[in-house]
Amino acid sequence: MKQSVQQTREQDTPKERSRKINDLAINFDNRINALAFKIGALEENYNSIDEGAVSAKTVLQTDTIHNLLSSIHGDTITDNCVRGDIITGQSSPATWQRLARGAVGTVLMSTATDIDWVVLPVFTGFANPTTQIGLAVVNGIATTAMRSDAAPALSQAITPTWTGMHNFSNITYSALLQVEMLESKRFFQITILILPVA
Repeated sequence: MKQSVQQTREQDTPKERSRKINDLAINFDNRINALAFKIGALEENYNSIDEGAVSAKTVLQTDTIHNLLSSIHGDTITDNCVRGDIITGQSSPATWQRLARGAVGTVLMSTATDIDWVVLPVFTGFANPTTQIGLAVVNGIATTAMRSDAAPALSQAITPTWTGMHNFSNITYSALLQVEMLESKRFFQITILILPVA
């Protein structure tokens, strides 16, 4: 339904315009208050988070340079730095601690739970050969080792089966022995040549 000219003029009076402006101001003010409330809530939340980190912030601000094994770190045992030492996890509950360097000649070895410096035993199990070389394998059980300049003796009781041609020579006797198998494979031809020593 269309409004008359008179009604339009009545709604456009200074009083009506003032009322509309006042309504807009109230609406705008309400919006500002709501926004301020939200900002206040955010600030309160931020402050609660910031208060929880005050100690950490204080540490960073007042003690940015500190020793590794210091009371600032809750999982370490306070100690000084000594040349040659290492830091390891020790004890139960485990904490980072200083493990003093070992004595000369010691090595770091792991146990079931920790690591420590130990002295490696010196190997003293060298021995001379006690068996002879034969035609069969001999499985040893000794815990000793043979020296690099040692050699086991060759058994003179062995009776090898020769399957190829062998030449035997000796400077003292200048003896040559040659064994050949004939084509018949039934007989052996043995040629022995012994020359006197000049």
